[in-house]
Parts: sequence; structure tokens; C-alpha cells
Amino acid sequence: MESLVVARRLLSLLAFSAGSALCLTALTGPSVAADVTGQLRVAITVDGEPSDALLELFAVDPEATPLPEQLWYDTDSAGMRSITLEPGRYWLKASAFEQASQWAGQTPDRASSQVLTVTEGGATDVAVDLADGSTISGTVADRSAARTFVDVWVPDASYPAGRQRVGVGAVVADDGSFEVYDVPTASVLVHTWSADGRESWYGGPDAASAEPVDVSAPQPVDGIVLDGTGLSGAIEGTLTTTRGLPVGHGYVQVLTEVDRGRWRSTTGYQSATADEQGHFRLPLPEGTYRLLVQAHDRVAPEWYADADSVLAARDLVVAPGHNAAVDAALTPRRIQTLRDPVVSGFRRTVRVGDRLNVGNAFLADDTARYTCRWFRDDRLIRRDTERCVYTAQPADRGHRLSAKLRVTHRFFRSIRAETAPTPVVRRRR
Repeated sequence: MESLVVARRLLSLLAFSAGSALCLTALTGPSVAADVTGQLRVAITVDGEPSDALLELFAVDPEATPLPEQLWYDTDSAGMRSITLEPGRYWLKASAFEQASQWAGQTPDRASSQVLTVTEGGATDVAVDLADGSTISGTVADRSAARTFVDVWVPDASYPAGRQRVGVGAVVADDGSFEVYDVPTASVLVHTWSADGRESWYGGPDAASAEPVDVSAPQPVDGIVLDGTGLSGAIEGTLTTTRGLPVGHGYVQVLTEVDRGRWRSTTGYQSATADEQGHFRLPLPEGTYRLLVQAHDRVAPEWYADADSVLAARDLVVAPGHNAAVDAALTPRRIQTLRDPVVSGFRRTVRVGDRLNVGNAFLADDTARYTCRWFRDDRLIRRDTERCVYTAQPADRGHRLSAKLRVTHRFFRSIRAETAPTPVVRRRR
């Protein structure tokens, strides 16, 4: 008997231990998932002294290493930041106020910078020292009447265009003078462009023939003269529906590839509005663009040539004196869905004399056409093409009212919807 009691106690203890292990696993999760990421520990200095900075991350192979949701990071005041990342290879760029940006490895370009490898459960340390950049100044000889800018590019084979822009474009003054600050020590290309599509490069009409400018920080480079007379190409065309109707006042926007798979709106000349007949022209500097078109400001835009994303959209190449022709036939899209439209205008009970209406969740547009039909039970009693309003009549007593709607628009597919029946109509008190 005593041995039986001991056996029962042992079984109870084993069951408790197994249950505790299961609970612990449920609370903590599998131990193998603890070290699937790694750490990138960054230290930033300016002339050897700790300084806060802005960090930007890039995956060397975006297909093998998914980009993190956050690409920009701030350091603390001591210039330190620890970043949790998926295992893979990364490039790191650091920037600080009034300093020239630098890549890990102390290079002005990404292609020759240090590649940082992050491993599972490991920590990778990297230090970047920033220093004062130089200034490039000069004049634009024939400044465009539109707002004109000057920017500086560093040759960089790792970027789609073979170069990366450093700093933000400087605005050219009314007298044609300009200054670009915080330029890194490198051989750079100087470029001017205007909001109306005029552009030129120092030493040549395009980037291929531009003359490099050697920058040795902190010595300023002065006397750069830019012609500013070159007129680049454009993207132009006509927006129509698939039925051939012009999309008047349609909206077009261009994006350019700033990095592999990363497309952004260009600065200063990124959009245009078509005229009444759907014609548009968008002057642009040389480059490769992708086009986003929109028939109406209350519907989702679509990519040119019916692409489902910017990555699948068609390239449009603009070169000096060459226009990219676009004739975009926009597929009529569905107007915003009617979300369970209901009859309103009464409290709990519908009474004779109540002025009923249907809450419209669809697109409110002067060019949309509405048809509203009112029913007493299943019998049609009124048709309205302007407003979906009905006043309950004595003949409606003892019946339920409902409405069916149809909305059509020249740019969109028509939609239909109907309301649920109202409570039984009763006489006025």
C-alpha cells in the first residue's frame, strides 16, 4: 500500500513538472528564435569629438536582405546608436549639421565604402568621423525665369545613374550667384536645373560630358560658371479613358529611381495637370522616370501602362531635346463603394410627412449622374435624378419604404446599391 502511495506522488510530481515546462515554453517561446537578428553599433565623431548625427542604412543586396522598415536613425548626443537588423550586408552613411556626409570607411561614395556584415546574435562595431566640407560657389550665366537650383553629384557606380547627389540643391539668387555648402572631399560634378526643365552641367550639356571639379576641404571652390541655357526633354501626351474620352484636368506625377528599387518624386518638377482635352507636358532633366496618373483627385492613382506597382511600371527615358511620348488610356475605376446606404430623416418610426433621404457615401462630384428609385414594399413609386429625397405620403401607411441607387461617371465604372426597408410607415400624431 505504501509503495502505491509513493508511485502516485511520483506521477503527480512528473505531471506538475511537465505542465510547468509547457507553461514556460508558452510564456517564453522557442529558444531558437532568440538570436535571429544582430546588432550594428555605431559611433560618430566630428574631428575626433563625439557628436550626434543622422544615419542612413542601405542593404548591399536588397533581394537577399530585406530592407528594415526604418532606414533613418538618430544617434544620441554622444554619437552612439545600436541598431537591430536582419543578418546581411549593409552600407552606412552618416550626416551632421554643417559637416560633409561620409560613408563607413571614410569615403564620399558608397561604391568604395566599407561593407558592414551583421550576423545572427552578433554585434558589429563601426566608427565614422565627420569633418567640415567645402563650399562651391559661382554664377549661372543665363538663369531661367523659373526658380533655378544648383546641386553637386559624386560619381558612384553603386547608384542607378552612376552618381549620387550630395546635399540639397542650392537656390540661385536673382543676380545668378549660388553657393553649395558641405561638399565632401572628392571629384564632383556640378549641375544646374530649373523648374521649367532647363538644365546644364559644368563643362558640358549633359552628365556624360561634364567636367569634374576637384574639391579639397576646407578650401572653397569659386568661379564656377554654368551656362544654364540647355533645354532638356519632357514627358508629354494625352490622358483618355478606355472609351476614348479625354480626361480633362487629369493629374500626372513622375518618380525617379534614387536607388535600386527606391523611387521618389523629383524635386521642383514632379507633377503636371492636363488641360480640358487631357493634354499635358512635363519638362524634365535627362533621366529615367516612371509615371503615375490619376483621373480624379478622389480616386486612387494608377501606374502608366496598367502596372500594379512602381517596380513594374514602364521606363520613360528623357534626354536633352528628346521627349518621351505618353498616351495613357485610363481604365475606368469603380467609384468609392456605397457602404450600406440607409434611409434617414426619421427617429424610431417613419410617419406620414417625414422627409426621407439616403445617406450618400459615394463620390460627390458635379459631373456624376445619380438615379434614385423609391419603392413602397416592392412597388416603384418615385424616380429622382438629382436628389435622393422622398416625403412619406398617406398612401405609404402600413408599408415599408426603400431606395435603390445607381451612380455613373464618365471616368469610372457605374455602381449600384440599395437600402434596407424602413419600419412600417404610420400616421402623423
